[in-house]
Amino acid sequence: MMTFAEELGENIRSARLDAGLTQMQLAKMMSVNHVCISNWENGKRFPNPEMLSLIRSALGIRVDDILPRKVIVAKVDENQTTIFDVIGKTI
Repeated sequence: MMTFAEELGENIRSARLDAGLTQMQLAKMMSVNHVCISNWENGKRFPNPEMLSLIRSALGIRVDDILPRKVIVAKVDENQTTIFDVIGKTI
């Protein structure tokens, strides 16, 4: 079973390849180091909401096109913030 970061990374890689871009090309479009792209795609790290927005713009996709589908985040109480809350406010 893949982790959230691993599945997100696979989805980013797939979207990047569908767009016909290398990691270097995507990194240049986003003004980040290609190591960032590699780390995201390998599930070592995951992009913050600002980077997700840049990925969306660079690849011409919606953020929910790359978010893992099987991950369900439930709020325990009104003070807990989920990734979906943060993404919704920034994109």
